[in-house]
Amino acid sequence: EFRRNPFHEEAVRVRIWDEGGKVAGMKTRAFRDYVPLLERVVRKFAKEMTA
Repeated sequence: EFRRNPFHEEAVRVRIWDEGGKVAGMKTRAFRDYVPLLERVVRKFAKEMTA
């Protein structure tokens, strides 16, 4: 059932990233490092919503 979700792979990646964030003292990237990724996601979503 989980794999029927079209975003199941992304959900697994988010879970892995979330678990990685629980490591005490782990160095994390700045928000600005994720801006290009977020822009791509938003553009793709907007394009799909207008199609």
